[in-house]
Amino acid sequence: MKRMLIFTGVFLFISSLVIIVSAMLPMIGENKENLSGAFFQESFGLIVTNPWETVQNLIETRNPLFIVLEVVAVFYSLIAAMRWTSKKKEGWEVDKRQQSHGSARLAKPNEIFTNEEFIAGSREQIYKELKTSLSMKEDEK
Repeated sequence: MKRMLIFTGVFLFISSLVIIVSAMLPMIGENKENLSGAFFQESFGLIVTNPWETVQNLIETRNPLFIVLEVVAVFYSLIAAMRWTSKKKEGWEVDKRQQSHGSARLAKPNEIFTNEEFIAGSREQIYKELKTSLSMKEDEK
């Protein structure tokens, strides 16, 4: 669904640009003598307000620029939809299986509770040891 939305959005945007370019270039070529701001404004307004008629006219006249650019727009939209929705793991994204970043991992209990650093015990025992260690620090002051 996401790919289809991206494809449609990119294709509509590029296709609207293709319609404008494909319709404006022949008009400019036919009216080289009468080029003015009013001409561009009128031509652009006609193309933008009537895109379906413009597309029908471009297809009926078999405008090669329109046909080639529309084919390119289709391929570019497909490529954009595939690239923007590809599943790439970001640098800091958590691995679903390991729940860790990069080469880091969760510690095992025997690595945490060693005799030198941490001691496993009940809540009351740990709280008692904490109070004892805090009272020692107050005595040192």
